[in-house]
Order: sequence, then C-alpha cells, then structure tokens
Amino acid sequence: MQEDEERRTLLNDKKTSYINNDHHQHHSSRLEWAESSWTRFLYVLCWWWMKPLLYVAYKRSLTVDDLDDIPHVDKAMLLLDRLSAYDWSLTTTWNIVWKEFGKEYIFASLFLIPYLITCIAQPLLFRQILLNIMNEKGSHTVSYMHAISLFISIILQALMHRQNIFRAARVGIRILNALTMMIYIRVLSLKSTSLKDMNIGQIMNLVANDVSKFEELCSYLGYLVEGVLETIIIFGLLCWIMQPIPTLCGFALLPIFILIQLYFGRKFAQYYEATVVCSDKRIQAFSEFIHGCHIVKMYNWEKPLGDRIVQMREHELASIRRASYFHALNVTLFFTSTSLFALVTFGSAWLLGYPLDIANTFPALSFFSLMRVNFMYYLPLALEKISVAKSASRRIDLFMRLAMKQDNHSSLSASLINEQQKGKIMISNASFSWHNDMPCLSLSDLTIEQGTFVGIVGPVGSGKSSLFA
Repeated sequence: MQEDEERRTLLNDKKTSYINNDHHQHHSSRLEWAESSWTRFLYVLCWWWMKPLLYVAYKRSLTVDDLDDIPHVDKAMLLLDRLSAYDWSLTTTWNIVWKEFGKEYIFASLFLIPYLITCIAQPLLFRQILLNIMNEKGSHTVSYMHAISLFISIILQALMHRQNIFRAARVGIRILNALTMMIYIRVLSLKSTSLKDMNIGQIMNLVANDVSKFEELCSYLGYLVEGVLETIIIFGLLCWIMQPIPTLCGFALLPIFILIQLYFGRKFAQYYEATVVCSDKRIQAFSEFIHGCHIVKMYNWEKPLGDRIVQMREHELASIRRASYFHALNVTLFFTSTSLFALVTFGSAWLLGYPLDIANTFPALSFFSLMRVNFMYYLPLALEKISVAKSASRRIDLFMRLAMKQDNHSSLSASLINEQQKGKIMISNASFSWHNDMPCLSLSDLTIEQGTFVGIVGPVGSGKSSLFA
C-alpha cells in the first residue's frame, strides 16, 4: 500500500510540473489551432501552420522555447489515462491498441485514397499525351491540358503522401508513448521477487525494442490495403490497355510472389523472437556483471564472464544475420519484379500476336513500376511488421499480466495478514540486499508461529544473517 501511495505521489508531481512547464515555456500548438476548424484545412494540407517556426529558424537558431506546445490529444498523461482503464488479464495488447487507436489510424490512412487516385491517373494521362502526339489530327491544346493535369496530379500526390506519413507516424508515436508510460507504471509497482520471472534485460527490451514495433507498424500498415486495392485496379486497366490474356500471363507471377512474401514474414517473426531472447540474456548478463564486479575482481572471473557475454552476442548476431539474408532476397525481388512482369506480359503479347506500340508499353511499364513500390516493397514490409508487432504484443502481455498477478497476490496477502493473530512472524514476497546491491535473499512465503523454536541452517553465503537483518 505504501508503494502505491508513493507511486501516485510521484505521478501527480510529474503531472503538475509537466503542466506548469507547458504553460510557461512553449507557445500554444499551431497544429491544434489549424485542426480545430475545417475552414483551415489549407493550413494543414500545405503545412502553413509551420510557417512562423520556419521563419524564426531562417533568421536564427531555434531554441526549446521556440517550439510549440504539444497538442492536447498527444500529451503523455492523457494517453496513459486512455490505457489505464483496460484490464490486461482479460485481453491482449494487440486488441487494446487496435480498440483505442484503430479509428485514429483509419482516419490517418484516408489520405491514401487520393494518393492512390493520383498515382493511377499519371500513367493514364501520360498515355493520352502519347496518343494525341501519335495522332496526326491531334490538338496541341489537348496535349497541354493533359500535361497540366499530369503536373497537378504530381503535386497532389506529394501532398497526400506526406500527410499520410505524418498522420500515421503521429498515431504511432501516441501508441509508443502510451505503452511506454503503462510499462513504466507497472515497473514502479514491481517487487524484487518478481524479477525471477521477468529480469531487468527483458524489461529494458520491452521499452527500448518491443514498444517501438507498434510505431514501425503504423508506418506501413496502411499500404497493406492500398497495395492490394492498387493491384486490382491496375489489373483491370492493363486488361483494357494490353488485352486480358497477356495481362493474365503477367499477373500469374503474383501468387508466387505472395507465397514467397508470406514465407519471409514467418521467418522474420521467428528470427525476431530468437534475437529478442538473446538480447534479454545478454542485457541480464551485463547487469549481473556490473552489480557483481567486485566479486568478479576478487575471484579473477573477468575472462570467463567476458567469454560468456561474447558467446551470447554471437548467438544474437547469428539470428540477425539470418534475418538479413531474407531481407536481401526481399530486396532482390523488389528490383527484379518490374522486369519479370514486363518480360512475361510483353513476351506473351508478342507470341500471341497482340500489337505492341508506345501508347501501350510505356503506360504498362509505369503501372509495373507503381506495383513494384507498393506491392513488392511496402506490402511485404507491412506483413513483416505485423508478424513482429504480434510477437512484441505477446511479450508485453506476459509482463503486464505478471504485474497484475503480483498486485492481486499482494492485495490478498495484505488481507490475510490482517486476519492473522498477533505474535506470528510472516514474510511474503520479501527480498534483502546489502548496500543497494542485487538481492542476496528472496523469500516467497515464510510463517513462524508464536512460541515455535525454529533452527536455520545452510552453507556459508546462503543468507542466514541476511534473514535476521
């Protein structure tokens, strides 16, 4: 109970200082002002809300006081309150994140719709320009109008793409901050005896590695739907431009690529879990080495412990190296996909006697290049990030349920102690250390009845004196 009061006091003091610092040091959020009304959508779309800050940066170097305040919806304490209402023993981190931030991410991904339209419109406009040039009776005015439309679509594509990147990353940072704060709160309530099930290395990896996987997932998840939708639309357009049979021959490669990407996704998840386990062991070994350095020096154990840490690092690098091989194969598919699609499509059209001219081949190549970026690059990355994020979610679930189990056990132990008769010596989930060092004694449960004569025996260093202390 005392630890809970200290934790609440710490968080309340942190929240008060956080709010006071925000009011005295930073300007109000211009982004929040721009998003507060739909009449200011041009400020958001064209990034005009950053103009005052860029003007100051042009004249002199920026300081911390020049930065805007964080928008209210992005503040860490508010994000913590959003996750605190959930019971991790009844659901998973994956479900909690999706339920709390899913709508925000879907709204951020809506910018991919105009982005997709502008991407597909560019090869079609280019084809119209080629057809008008090849037509002897073609009008130059029509060609200029198509060229202007092509220029406008490129500008809109850049604006929509940047808006999607910014807003998806913003949701990812919200998830990162919320989960980090939630893990931090749970760590404050952990007792030393719980480190038997969750060591320091695992907790450090949760904050430094696992939580960031959700942020990385937000950068690529939208392309999973966008890539599939784009491929379907391009297939229909190529059937119209190149005829259905050559297009079907070219798209016959897609099932092969999909199976390869699914296999790569499973391998990435396996190697990620193996790498994380090795990282946990290595960080824990470093922690033990640092806390016990005086004992290591006394017994001259530097060389054996150094060899142990090097061996752990070699196992970790072996998993990273195997994952890198699959990354290299994935990049190879990315660079060769356009050539393979073009070879099969144009080769089958030539063998079947379909006409091949500039107005057909150039737009088809543009569509293949478009598919290469979204279907062969972003889509495999999205599948990989989903597998890795699910593995990270399972690790966070283990930690959160361990903390909740300990809280429930502590509450039950406290109620039982109050019901016991006076005169007993009762110890529950206790630990002891000398000079703030690693715990040299850990006890889960010990009860000595009143009037009982108890003898304590054990070898040297087993903790007999520590128990009496």
